[in-house]
This record gives sequence, C-alpha cells and structure tokens, in this order.
Amino acid sequence: MGRLTWNYRVIRRKTSTGYVFAIHEVYYDADGRIEAITESPTYPEGITLAELKDDVFAYAAAITKPVLGYEDVVKQIESRGRRGEDE
Repeated sequence: MGRLTWNYRVIRRKTSTGYVFAIHEVYYDADGRIEAITESPTYPEGITLAELKDDVFAYAAAITKPVLGYEDVVKQIESRGRRGEDE
C-alpha cells in the first residue's frame, strides 16, 4: 500500500431525528480513493495558538468541498475490505 494522505471533510450523518453535519478526518490512498474515516467528528486544536489557527483554516477549507455521506463512505470502504479509523 502506498502513502496515505488525509484532509478534513464535512460529513453528513443520519441520526434518530434527521441529519447532522460535522467535520471528520478522511484518509485517501495513492489513487485518491477513501481508505478510512474517523468514526467521531474531530475538533480544531494546536499546541500553540498559531497551530490552532492553522487547524481552524483547514476546517474552513473543508466547508468548500462537497459534503460526504457517512454511510456512503463506510460502504465504499467496506466494499474494499477496509474499516473506519476508530473501529
């Protein structure tokens, strides 16, 4: 397996009352296919204020990309024999 890359993505997930949108880490293989996704949403953080600022900008960039459906992503990963990051 080649090197994985990752980014933050907005994920739409079904709940008992409808849908919720949150930001997750999504990991891709060398061909750009999704290999894994965090089961739980992530949050901005940094050891320094500058690192936190950079992370917040990366979160903002996620909002400019198409929204991914959590269930669809998990099915895609499982169809290739992969699992989510937190599983």
